[in-house]
Amino acid sequence: GLFSAMWERAPSPIRQNQCSAIDIYTSRITSFAEAASAADFDAWLDHYTLPHSVHYDSADRQVEHRDDARFFFEMLQNTFRQTGANTFSAEPISAVFVSDDRLLGYHNATLTLDGQVRFGPLRSRMVWVLHEGQWRCNSVANALSTAAFQSCAFEPSPILPTMREIQKRMKK
Repeated sequence: GLFSAMWERAPSPIRQNQCSAIDIYTSRITSFAEAASAADFDAWLDHYTLPHSVHYDSADRQVEHRDDARFFFEMLQNTFRQTGANTFSAEPISAVFVSDDRLLGYHNATLTLDGQVRFGPLRSRMVWVLHEGQWRCNSVANALSTAAFQSCAFEPSPILPTMREIQKRMKK
């Protein structure tokens, strides 16, 4: 009977239904993609916490302020113009709850024009946290070239860094 009280408690609502993780992730990345497609910076940024971290194939960046986020958003909008794309889409692959208020998901992102891929697919991973009653991204990893990003361009990379690789890099 030592642990009997523990078993009497109801399980966490989130852990009761792991299937809802993919539903939440799909909803959030779809909304995120719509804001990007509409070139609505405020709506796009509302999907993130400040600060949040951004990770590329070989480098990491901490986004502390709106202006830091605007730099990435403007590069995304520039990629729309350069490729002639008019739609950002994110196809969910998987999502799981890692705690009651943290969600980890994977998706492929593409920029398209009338259904024709103009950029991507780009492998991505996002960590979403329940922040002020909303699911917001506090960490995103993209298979993007760090070198190209430093030259103010998006270029896909074959490498989506693992969370372990990112953790090692961030400790340096």
